[in-house]
Amino acid sequence: DQIAKKATAVKEVRAAKPNALLVDAGDVFSGTLYFNEFEGEADIKLMNYIGYDVMTLGNHEFDLGASKEGHKALADFIKAAEFPIVSANVDASNDELLKGLFSDLISSKPEQGIVYQGMVKEVNGEKIGFFGLTTAETEFIASPVDVKFKNYIDTAKKAVAAFEQMGINKIVAVSHLGYNDNPNMDNDLLLAEHVDGIDVIVGGHSHTQLDESTIIEKDEPTVIVQTGEYLNNLGKLNVSFDENGVVKRANGQLIELGEYAEDAGAVEILKPYKAKV
Repeated sequence: DQIAKKATAVKEVRAAKPNALLVDAGDVFSGTLYFNEFEGEADIKLMNYIGYDVMTLGNHEFDLGASKEGHKALADFIKAAEFPIVSANVDASNDELLKGLFSDLISSKPEQGIVYQGMVKEVNGEKIGFFGLTTAETEFIASPVDVKFKNYIDTAKKAVAAFEQMGINKIVAVSHLGYNDNPNMDNDLLLAEHVDGIDVIVGGHSHTQLDESTIIEKDEPTVIVQTGEYLNNLGKLNVSFDENGVVKRANGQLIELGEYAEDAGAVEILKPYKAKV
């Protein structure tokens, strides 16, 4: 119900910052009657309309694995996405519906309908690497069935090394691990602590509202941001790097969506779904 307001806010930010990248850290599925009825169809149409640059998969994307149709809704969502999806630690090789949709590549020209380990985006001549991580808790709190989750620390180190071999020194983890979630499983604070070379972590899962960005001070600092829950906020982050790709300044803030007007185009897309809900 907030997404038409989000569309307005995104357009406003892009008008001021045309090179801004729109990132989603997962859990598009579940949580509302829209999902119960349409299983992601309404969400992907609106996300395509708004024009995301990259997303990763949350635990809720795997909620339907034990249903009669298995992960068909997730497969349909991935195929319909007009933006890249990145996921470095999800192993879907044993799931008949998903295995052909996951690539083990980091792509500079990601194609539609494929989940990549990572991707490279060029902004103002600067190359930025993005890779995705999904919490291993998914095995216990969703229904991934034959989908497995590789160790997040090992996976992240491999992703960073791969980007660095490509000469890319600005690296973003799109993380559905949780900010300070179960340390016996995985979280963003531990990711930042144990993996060098990640400049920014755009997080989800724990519904943590970080009103300002958290900076983990190391030789090369890591910035962590997360917007909270239920599309209450749009997060905005400005980051400055030195010539070696090390973060020098970071300014994160939240834009509350409650008072925004609804975008007419988004309202129109939502209309048939809303009527049925």
